[in-house]
Amino acid sequence: MALEIIPRSVWGARPPSSTPPHVASKDRIVIHHGADNADVDGIEREVAVMRGYQDYHMRNGAIDIYYGVVIFPSGRAYVGRQGSPFTNNGGAYGTHHLGFGVCLPGNYMSKLPTPTALQKLVEVCRFGLTTFGLTPDRIMGHRDCGDLDYRNATNSCPGNSLYNYLPEIRRLTQISEEDSIMIPSPVQKSHVFPDIFQQQYKAVWLVTKNETAAPNKVTVVCTAGKAFKAIDTYTLAPWERVSKEIKPLIKAVGYGSEPAVSITVQTTEVSAAYVREL
Repeated sequence: MALEIIPRSVWGARPPSSTPPHVASKDRIVIHHGADNADVDGIEREVAVMRGYQDYHMRNGAIDIYYGVVIFPSGRAYVGRQGSPFTNNGGAYGTHHLGFGVCLPGNYMSKLPTPTALQKLVEVCRFGLTTFGLTPDRIMGHRDCGDLDYRNATNSCPGNSLYNYLPEIRRLTQISEEDSIMIPSPVQKSHVFPDIFQQQYKAVWLVTKNETAAPNKVTVVCTAGKAFKAIDTYTLAPWERVSKEIKPLIKAVGYGSEPAVSITVQTTEVSAAYVREL
């Protein structure tokens, strides 16, 4: 499936002040957050943010918007700098020629981007790895680029929550779209994943991650019709990520033959969970 990305003409980009240098190779994908209020609803607001980024960056001496791609909470991705990804668009000190910069508007110090934005980030990173022949360890946060300029190492970008999620982004880039369904979801006390056995997948994995600095109790409840049973309870250490194959757990309580089985993930604090089906 081709990467869907909205061209500069849609957001009304003005021409750069000079032609961005063509860069045939990159050695990293650099992830940023906007560190701003990203409660943006609709294309009109997204377009306004894109123009605002470009205006701000050019007022501060850049020839164009900093980033190669910008991904909004809606999951829509926009081409940033003219000629992206083959231009200097790393967006961090010293990375302009070496980096492919991807920005997610919003502040992700204490929360994750939306599920659709995370899904698009995986797709864009997968595209970048393929285009430039990179390995997943080259997906980096802004703060990881201290090897190019010491100022990057003291930067909080792309926010603590998104930064701590980058290992999962790296892992997911290696799973083809045909082999997996990623449904990341912030969990506020509980979240339902319906129709677990709707497709005949070989395995269904529940992945949970504690997004807090305190232990987080997780209870997984299986529902079939009006009946329900708790199939697992465990505690996640701070920032811990756990994967569990749940088909055997569901079958163990006698629900494996039901046509429609759902699971509810309940947590004591804000966490992250998704179902991956193989």
